[in-house]
Amino acid sequence: MKDQKFSKDLLLKKIEELEKENQRIKSSFTSIDPNNKLEGFFNIALDLFCIADNDGNFIWVNKSWEKTLGYSSEYLVKHKFLEFVHPDDLQTTLIAMKRLENKEQVLNFVNRYRCKDGNWKYIEWRSHPVGELIYAAARDISERINFEKALMASEERFALVIDATELGVWDWNVETDQVYYSPQWKMQVGYEDHELKNEFKTWQDLLHQDDYDRMHEEISKYLANPEEHFVAEFRLRHKNGNYIWIHNKASAKKNSSGKVVRFFGSHSDITDRKISEILLKEKNEQIEAQNEEYKQLNEELYYAKEAIEKSEKKFRNLVESAFDGIYLIEGRNFSYVNPRFTEITGYSFEEITDKEFNFEKLLTQGSKEIVEERYNARKRGEITPSRYEFQILTKNREIKDVEVSTVQVGKEGEVIIMGIM
Repeated sequence: MKDQKFSKDLLLKKIEELEKENQRIKSSFTSIDPNNKLEGFFNIALDLFCIADNDGNFIWVNKSWEKTLGYSSEYLVKHKFLEFVHPDDLQTTLIAMKRLENKEQVLNFVNRYRCKDGNWKYIEWRSHPVGELIYAAARDISERINFEKALMASEERFALVIDATELGVWDWNVETDQVYYSPQWKMQVGYEDHELKNEFKTWQDLLHQDDYDRMHEEISKYLANPEEHFVAEFRLRHKNGNYIWIHNKASAKKNSSGKVVRFFGSHSDITDRKISEILLKEKNEQIEAQNEEYKQLNEELYYAKEAIEKSEKKFRNLVESAFDGIYLIEGRNFSYVNPRFTEITGYSFEEITDKEFNFEKLLTQGSKEIVEERYNARKRGEITPSRYEFQILTKNREIKDVEVSTVQVGKEGEVIIMGIM
């Protein structure tokens, strides 16, 4: 029992000695001579310097803390530094303090400190334990952190836009010949990111043979004299063996000498649009040819009685044998339909041309509004599209999708429409 008491008394005495020594060290730092050259150096430093103890007390801070947080040095040394730490960073700060207590140095540790105005600043630390004290150098990295956050948000927005628009991005360093193709670029031609090499030859190998010379010539011309954007359309071979149409839009970056050093842009898959354009062009050419022919016939029919009589036989034979349905509407009634028109609708010539038969009888409920709008517009003398689509209802109640091309004929004020279905 005597040994135990001796050990306890000795321990209490040791603790008392340590507390006195710690207090002496604190006093020595709080009473640093302002004229001390070393302190003067620390006070003009841009970085934050401080000395603290393992209990979390500031013992000494340089003047940079005042500029950074807004508190006076005297105020800071009267408070524990944990009072200024952001609540979300408190746990990681305690872990860092535990490491320092275990005599481990803590490097590049970041937490947030509360400023006098209520804002928060990111502080990066390099801390070294020496005895019962912690010597630390820190710096305000708020601007860097905010810039990184803004950059990350910008990159995220860019990635979201690229993903939403399904654009394939590419970037060619003309000087080093290094090329980057985004995963979406490779996906457009059916490949995973790792399946295609990031090199110029990849694009060359995929390029359609008929577009090869033309595209190389256009690229060479643009790089020799880059102005505004480089826009081109060409075909690339898909992994499935088919070719897809690509719309390319690019720009160039020049160095101080005016030489192109980077060529970058985006790809969009326009295959569906191209196919539609080709089909539409062919259809329009057919319609234009038919319209031209019928226009000539209509002019003869309505503006030259003698010419009508001469060409009536030719016209009727042509119309009667036409693959498309042809009709003539005067007012709101059919005055003529060819055999093909009766086949499409299921009504006989007599039924359709009966005065009681209104053209609305052929329309579905949803199509009546479309046709009625066009009819009224023609009646008002407005110019309307000659070609449009709608649905008809046949005699046996079957719904059919049809495309018609119409032309208004006759005198001004009359609604006489000739159409092809």
